[in-house]
Amino acid sequence: MWLCKAIENGMCLFSCQLSFRVKNINFSNIKAELFEENRKHISISGVQEKFSVLLEKNKLRLIKEGERGRYILKPIPSAGKLAGRTPQTHGEHYKYLGNYLEVFQLMEANVPAYKIEAAKLFKILLFNYLFSNGDAHFKNFSLLETPMGDYRLSPAYDLLNSRIHISDNDFALNDGLLPRKLGQGKISKQFLILDEKAGIVEKV
Repeated sequence: MWLCKAIENGMCLFSCQLSFRVKNINFSNIKAELFEENRKHISISGVQEKFSVLLEKNKLRLIKEGERGRYILKPIPSAGKLAGRTPQTHGEHYKYLGNYLEVFQLMEANVPAYKIEAAKLFKILLFNYLFSNGDAHFKNFSLLETPMGDYRLSPAYDLLNSRIHISDNDFALNDGLLPRKLGQGKISKQFLILDEKAGIVEKV
């Protein structure tokens, strides 16, 4: 998932979300070095990756030397991205390693309004369990940038009952809700422990 912003005279005219699953971006013949070179031309502050692009024949493309970008393309950070997990660092099944308490910890480190957003995440996990969504892995939890420049939890996406299609586990992550030493006993008890460990104070 990517966030695209139209910039003119330093002002943001609009922003929208783009998905790799739609053909908004022409990635043909694009190499990693081009992305790295493109980033050098971005002068907007912030640590998040940004790329300068133009709209050409209804497709976005990276700007070339001497061109001025019309749009800014920013990847929306997922929990997997925030944790620095890739197939190269954590293996083929990197998305499914760990537990959901880690997702809360990543949010706490990156979201100023953590208490509010943590309660939303807790509700999503409850939904996933009750509706047997066994595909709620690290890349299916993301943050969105607010107009103030900070981050909040994105709306839930890729919600499905995976058990209709395959014999699936209760949770997508290998360790479930909690680290293995804590994730013992009934699921209801584990949710209560997760609530406590995540520091969620409001009732959900």
